[in-house]
Amino acid sequence: MIKINETVIYFFSFIIILSSFYLGYQHSVYNQDYHHSFFILKSLIEYEKGLKLFDDIILQYGPGQLIFFNFLGKFINLNLVSISLFTSFFYSINLLVLFRIFQKISSTYIAFLLLLTIYLIHPYNIYPWPDYLSGLCITMFFYFFLKENSKYSFFLCSIFLFLAIFFRSTYILNILFSIICYSFFLFIYKKKNPLKLIFVYFFILTIVYFFIFFFNVNL
Repeated sequence: MIKINETVIYFFSFIIILSSFYLGYQHSVYNQDYHHSFFILKSLIEYEKGLKLFDDIILQYGPGQLIFFNFLGKFINLNLVSISLFTSFFYSINLLVLFRIFQKISSTYIAFLLLLTIYLIHPYNIYPWPDYLSGLCITMFFYFFLKENSKYSFFLCSIFLFLAIFFRSTYILNILFSIICYSFFLFIYKKKNPLKLIFVYFFILTIVYFFIFFFNVNL
């Protein structure tokens, strides 16, 4: 196997991540998407006018993205371009975190090949979907899970796992199914559950989240 200096690998990995953001920037500026971006911007304007979530504002995937952009709107001007641009930024960050995860569980060379594979399949965000925000949260969950086994890391894992369904509520089905299967197999093989604290924190946050939005959606 040809040995490649890690500095070279880091350089080209940085180029990939940077080019992903650049392509996303070009797509945000020159692509005329009056459906996805406009729908988000329209919902944001309605939310700022005091309309109620779910009752007055149609939310396909949950309130997370709308609330997040509403928060950003207090500091910057949000429009059709900036909404897509921020999504591009978060997708690029996700690529960076994925590279660090791959590097931790394999090697720098393998991490670069996996990063390159993802880039060739999906080089930049095509729409300002909440999946990109939710995907980043899931990636951060694995990043902190692999970092160290401590209560601090477990709590951050539960936060990001919760944020994944906060930005895209339909993900709760996959996450709950994975938790149930994982716990079931541990029970069958009579092994302790090292993720018990993560699950406890996650369920508490999820219950509070749904309780708030079912009984007081006008936040």
